[in-house]
Amino acid sequence: MSALANSHQFWRERIQQLRETLEQKSSTDPRNVLTHFFLQAIDHEFSQELMTWRSATKELVKSAIMRINDLQGTPRERAAIIMRENHGEMLHHIRLADIRNRVVFDIYKSRGATVDTYFDRFSNPPGSAEQNAQYAKMAHGSALYTSAKHTQVLSDVIIRMELLKRIFTVYDVVFQRVDMPGEGTLNWLTDAWMTQIQTDGLGQLVWELFLDLWTIERGIP
Repeated sequence: MSALANSHQFWRERIQQLRETLEQKSSTDPRNVLTHFFLQAIDHEFSQELMTWRSATKELVKSAIMRINDLQGTPRERAAIIMRENHGEMLHHIRLADIRNRVVFDIYKSRGATVDTYFDRFSNPPGSAEQNAQYAKMAHGSALYTSAKHTQVLSDVIIRMELLKRIFTVYDVVFQRVDMPGEGTLNWLTDAWMTQIQTDGLGQLVWELFLDLWTIERGIP
């Protein structure tokens, strides 16, 4: 079994344990159990990040979990609702290359793995007309976010959006709304990215992250 498959199996086992804990503590608000579970995951996955970063991320996670029973839509749509309240617009200020750069950098930072930076842009993106028009505007050209401050902001938005999507995915699995997803979805963040790159290519991952940012700013198409 590959390292990526191993980490996916780890998450499958943790979800089963989470189900058992929720059953054993049926008199406890499930949101408290979920909060404890996901805050521990943040400490494990981002142990090298500054405490201030982890604290801010945890506050976002706690806010999402407190509203988890009331939010509707896909994991992306629910996560975007939370993110929209905490971040301003950036699509008009970046290129797809900016998104690519964050993926490549964060994979190297987290896993020490290098990724070929070339990726195919969709000539006919598989989104809505509005999504495709915005994608086309961002498709070509060098990265625009080059300062440490701006690249950190973009990284924070991408990573926190991914974490919230994972929370809503796990919630749906635990409460049997959906089947267990594959290792490209249910995994540690950069392991999921590496799986997606190996399976579908970097261009597809950039598209998915573009959709995350688009949904934060524009909502459901």
